[in-house]
Amino acid sequence: MQRIESSDDHVAPAAFDSAADARVMSYARQGQTIAIDATGPALLMVNQSYFRAWVAHAGTQILRTQPVDLDRLGVFVPAGTHHIELRFGRRRTLTIAAWLLSSLALLAAAIALRIEVLDRHTGEVERPADEDRVLA
Repeated sequence: MQRIESSDDHVAPAAFDSAADARVMSYARQGQTIAIDATGPALLMVNQSYFRAWVAHAGTQILRTQPVDLDRLGVFVPAGTHHIELRFGRRRTLTIAAWLLSSLALLAAAIALRIEVLDRHTGEVERPADEDRVLA
């Protein structure tokens, strides 16, 4: 297994003892895309904190991730040329749905409060019903 070396800040330089050769061809911080060419299986160490929510895709294949050097993001890369896309968070649809529902609940609460405030007349106090009228 080869640990990919690079002079760039996003990949930590250090190597495993292996005959495989691997190199980073490009890195786009915008969109977290890494182009890589490896002659054998390799471990890419990205200068990002490791969390289980990181997902690495190479085309339709999901690559395994794990912590490297205590807390850095490691991506296992198979042999070949790959364009790896890193994403944080697995369930974007659920996150968007939760955000939308909570926003709608806040909007409904604000509208209900506004209606309650407009429904009250300034200076009037609610009085309990007159007992004589209720009993009659």
